[in-house]
Amino acid sequence: MLRLTFLASLLALAACVWKPDPPPELPTDEEIFDSNPMVIQAKKMQKLSPSQDVIMTCRYLLFKVPLNYTNARDYCDVLEWPLTDSGSGIGLATVQNSNENNDIKTLIRMAFGIKFNNNSPYEYGNWVFIGLTKRYDNDRKLAKKEKGDWNASHWFYEDRSMARFNNFRKDMPDQQQKGNKKKGYEYQNVVQINKKGYWDDTFASKALPSLVNTAESTLCYLST
Repeated sequence: MLRLTFLASLLALAACVWKPDPPPELPTDEEIFDSNPMVIQAKKMQKLSPSQDVIMTCRYLLFKVPLNYTNARDYCDVLEWPLTDSGSGIGLATVQNSNENNDIKTLIRMAFGIKFNNNSPYEYGNWVFIGLTKRYDNDRKLAKKEKGDWNASHWFYEDRSMARFNNFRKDMPDQQQKGNKKKGYEYQNVVQINKKGYWDDTFASKALPSLVNTAESTLCYLST
């Protein structure tokens, strides 16, 4: 019995081991990365912001200070900035196609370095929040066969738009839970993106950098 228990523990541990994602489409050589036209444009745009805690492209702002999802959302909702889509509150980022997703992974790599540490995959600087949350069927533990299933009708952005694109890691989202029956459970129902461009669902209580939308045409014009 002891031997079976030990074996079961090893199998459970093996199931939790990080499985590296495929290589990113962007280069890992810094000189080649720096020659990317989007990186050159973003570096020009960086001169528009005096804060080193904010990195920007034509589409997005990345706030490097880690906040939990609720605080990040509330901060963006009251933040006013003349170069954003709205005059009162700018909103966490929407990602509706592969070009926007590529912008985000480039932005994360500019902010935190181009290499992804597979030995410590969830360390600070590898992931950022976007404004996508699961609004339906989000308060239960999923069966194994359900993990990795994507139902777009369950996921919405903070601007109330439905997700038309996703790039989840293999077998994600998996809606893990933490907590206990007495104090209550929390489920993974918000989305983080890593510097390879892959998505994962995570806990809203986790503190991460965050991405917000910008007024694309205005920023691109000012940076030329």
